[in-house]
Amino acid sequence: MRLKSFEVTSDAFELLKVLLMGHGVLAARFIQKNYTAFVCHFNLLLQSSNYVTCRESIRLLGELLLQRENFSIMMNYISDRENLKILMNLLRCKRKRIQIEAFHVFKVVFQIHLMSHHGR
Repeated sequence: MRLKSFEVTSDAFELLKVLLMGHGVLAARFIQKNYTAFVCHFNLLLQSSNYVTCRESIRLLGELLLQRENFSIMMNYISDRENLKILMNLLRCKRKRIQIEAFHVFKVVFQIHLMSHHGR
């Protein structure tokens, strides 16, 4: 989603959100089946220099990871160090809203990490 127009970028993200969040079970199956390609492309969105693309991507990631249908996807995602590096770099972003959104996702990751270690 490397679009220059704010309106087009916003509309594209709204459509992506509807597809991924509005059809949770189908979207989860699709992501699981195409996990590597999906995460590769999604991580490119997270690393975009376009403010809207980056902010909406991190927000959508947070919502996706919290959906019950995406539990195994979340566990795969947070167990990959490269994904965690991307999240940590977003915490260092100069734009405060991106930092805040990244912090919300990182909180979830950290809580899951703690729960998995206490469950052992």
